[in-house]
Amino acid sequence: MSLKGKEILVIDDDTQYQFFIKNILANIGLTVVQAISYDDAIEKLNESVPHLVITDIKLNNDKSGIDIQRYLKDHHKFRKVPVFVISADANR
Repeated sequence: MSLKGKEILVIDDDTQYQFFIKNILANIGLTVVQAISYDDAIEKLNESVPHLVITDIKLNNDKSGIDIQRYLKDHHKFRKVPVFVISADANR
């Protein structure tokens, strides 16, 4: 199965991580759509349905990666979209 052309939505408020993950995924032929917040992600989701969502658990606002998962679960067209939840703490 080829991944070429599949759309991945990456949600993370860390621009360095966004750059890093976009380069990796784009190099294997994936189309990467980026969002830096919950609201930005919802806007991107309303534009197209991705094949996969990768979201940070902690975002820099009052919403989190868990809220993204709830949104996807509550909207029928997103229910089958797999979600990878990631988290890292550079201070540890």
